[in-house]
Amino acid sequence: MTTPSDYAASRIREVRRLRNMSTSDLAARCAGLGVPRITMAVIENIENGRRNLEGQRRRTVSVDELMVIALALNCPPLYLLIPPEDMDQPYPLTPTEVLNRRYVAEWFSGTGPILPRMAPAGETRKYYAELPDERFETMLAVSYPTA
Repeated sequence: MTTPSDYAASRIREVRRLRNMSTSDLAARCAGLGVPRITMAVIENIENGRRNLEGQRRRTVSVDELMVIALALNCPPLYLLIPPEDMDQPYPLTPTEVLNRRYVAEWFSGTGPILPRMAPAGETRKYYAELPDERFETMLAVSYPTA
């Protein structure tokens, strides 16, 4: 099964190549951003993702690495996790939750609950509990404009 780490590895390679960057170029940019530990070898290990006997990736990308690599590639971190094209394609969020990319992207970006059962009708504010009231009201006005 393809995992979010598999998507991230594939997308890092794809975006890096679209930017005409080598792994050495990307490592140099990461170092220039103050993270020299993201070396050419680290990038190659992330992109190649050799598997262990159970089929799991031996090397995943950490959140810290994803943020630096996205910054070095000058692209949204979201696009390294969820391919922005073909948003109706399935995305394996977990081994038991495979949803379309659009729902996962909206959830990840904070623009909507991933599943109705996570934020049942009438509980929208609870779902967005961490969002300050002013931003919540703005979000509602944009999402549900009144004629």
